[in-house]
Amino acid sequence: MDYKLSRGRRLVQAVHDANGNNERNENISAKENINDYQKCIPEVQQTLPVIVLTEDSCFTDYVSLNSFNMEEEHLPSTDHIIPRCVPSSEQEVLPIQLEFAHDTNSESSREQIIYLEKTNDSQEPITLTNTHDDERPLSSSLLKNESDKFIDPNNHNMNEGRKRRKKADPSQWKRNINKKLRMEGKAYLGFRKAGSTVIQDIPRDERKIKPTCMSTVCANSKKRNCQYFTQEQRESIYQRFWGLTWGERKAFVCGYVTKIAKKTNTTDGDSRRNFTLIYNLNNGQQNYQVCRDMFLNTLGIGYRMVQSWVNDSSHGIPATIKIKDTSVNNVVRSQEDFLSNFLDSLPKMPSHYNRQNSSKLYLEPVLQTIKDVYKLYLVKCNETGQPSFSRKKFSEVMSSKNISLFNVKKDKCNLCASYEAGNLQEESWKEHIEKKEKARKEKREDIEKANRGEIILIEVDFQAVKLAPFTHANAFYYKTKLACHNFTIYDIVKKQSTCYWFSEDQNNQLVASTFVSCLIHYLKKKCITAEKKPIIIFSDGCTAQNRNNVMANALLNFSMLHGVLIYQKYLEVGHTQMEVDSVHACIERKLKKKEIKLPSDYVSITREAREKPTPYEAIDLTYDFFRDYTKPLRYNSIRPGRMKHDPTGTDIKVISYHPSGIIKVKLDFSEER
Repeated sequence: MDYKLSRGRRLVQAVHDANGNNERNENISAKENINDYQKCIPEVQQTLPVIVLTEDSCFTDYVSLNSFNMEEEHLPSTDHIIPRCVPSSEQEVLPIQLEFAHDTNSESSREQIIYLEKTNDSQEPITLTNTHDDERPLSSSLLKNESDKFIDPNNHNMNEGRKRRKKADPSQWKRNINKKLRMEGKAYLGFRKAGSTVIQDIPRDERKIKPTCMSTVCANSKKRNCQYFTQEQRESIYQRFWGLTWGERKAFVCGYVTKIAKKTNTTDGDSRRNFTLIYNLNNGQQNYQVCRDMFLNTLGIGYRMVQSWVNDSSHGIPATIKIKDTSVNNVVRSQEDFLSNFLDSLPKMPSHYNRQNSSKLYLEPVLQTIKDVYKLYLVKCNETGQPSFSRKKFSEVMSSKNISLFNVKKDKCNLCASYEAGNLQEESWKEHIEKKEKARKEKREDIEKANRGEIILIEVDFQAVKLAPFTHANAFYYKTKLACHNFTIYDIVKKQSTCYWFSEDQNNQLVASTFVSCLIHYLKKKCITAEKKPIIIFSDGCTAQNRNNVMANALLNFSMLHGVLIYQKYLEVGHTQMEVDSVHACIERKLKKKEIKLPSDYVSITREAREKPTPYEAIDLTYDFFRDYTKPLRYNSIRPGRMKHDPTGTDIKVISYHPSGIIKVKLDFSEER
């Protein structure tokens, strides 16, 4: 660990260079840097503070700058995290005891007390145990929200979905930006014609309210009431008018301008003017007739705009005439819109294996191939008379919308597939295979112990999502369906399985508390014995289901309440084949050619899926079955480290929960218990 002393990291590096530890030939310049620095500070300050850790205490000592040695054998090897500040009183802090379990060849274990901020989750001292060879305190990562202080900037936004190909955004085009500014009454660039080219570079000023009417004709008129409007009232009308949308402005003008037939003819021949416009404004109390200049100046608009809107209106309602665009580009846009709406109308499901981080949606398993989806699209095109796209274009649009077919994920290892394709080094692959063999060996040994009656061995897994109703009739495909879930627990020795079925109308949150509720219910019902046999739970490493602090705290509380030792063990990624998978396979075979009308049908089929040695136990859960296990928490994190390159929760292979309230973790199955 690099210690940042009070003189700064540069001075420490200079001392390090001066003692000959720098491989580059910069010893002379490093020593000169120290000498220059010594000349600039008082003699009494020419010392460096060093944190000293002993068996019984922790204190700060000062070492002379001239004799300070930065060689590796003199550097402290501890990884302890020293509190940044001293607590004001013992009542404000919570003592946490750190126990270090060493290998048989290492030094005897030692205990130290450090003071950390007290949380409201527990009123008792928490004992944390670390079984790693590096003696890194496990408790350093269990501080509340402490791990948030060490965020890798390269992986900051981990929840961001898969990036799509950049698409054209018409709202950012120069023409449309200026159009929007013009419609909002702001300054914009207008058009000019240079020969046969139209250029948009003429600055246009923003809309402003113009002076009020000062005409003596209006002042002496009995019909016009321009003098009834103060400047504040006109400002209010102007602000409200330009706060409306373009269509609302049309409605406003058409509502306050009346079109009547003209009463006098000033020419002998036919006149193009057949109507007279009467203008009105409201001062907050009632409408008053005003002159044209007063109306236009108050709203900040032109006469041609008003004339066009009023002539196209009928009974004070503005016209909304849309001219049908028959150009080739518009036909293509119409096809794209139809295809997009078609894909949006298809029923979809979220990712089963990575709901938190994946934005991909999957079509219901009624459609097995893209060809089936394309055939359904052609049927819709024929029914509506809409031209259809080619198969290639259809696939491109489907991919751009991040839609895929639902396929049951096989337990195929990505690392092994990469190695077969030549994209993974042999050393990394061998390390991966070694971890797989260690996990399987650990499981075989536990099965032998379970057969001898020494332990209780179970497996847990989550079946792929099912839908209700589920039928192959085309009419049902576009109907809204309920997602149904099955959390399965399997006893390896007794070969008995319990399936917890629930639908999204009973619980639509697939969070840790959902799975904890099922597992705790099973442990209370099946695993409490008079001998208090240890319980071992094998599962995959899915963090949302099996490897998180909510599950860890719930199992620890269960262990302390019933006085039983519990182990959670995780198989190697890509090689998580378990006996519990046979339960799901048996249910899938029974579901073939079956129609599901209600979510409860899955419960009945599960019970019928196997007859020997015993039928599967299926429980239909309701909303009141689930409990919230997120509060209170004894441990806010199960991560073994807190620094950037420290182990994370996904590196854990074994978690043990002791009735005394201790949590132990192992990063490798070969570590001593």
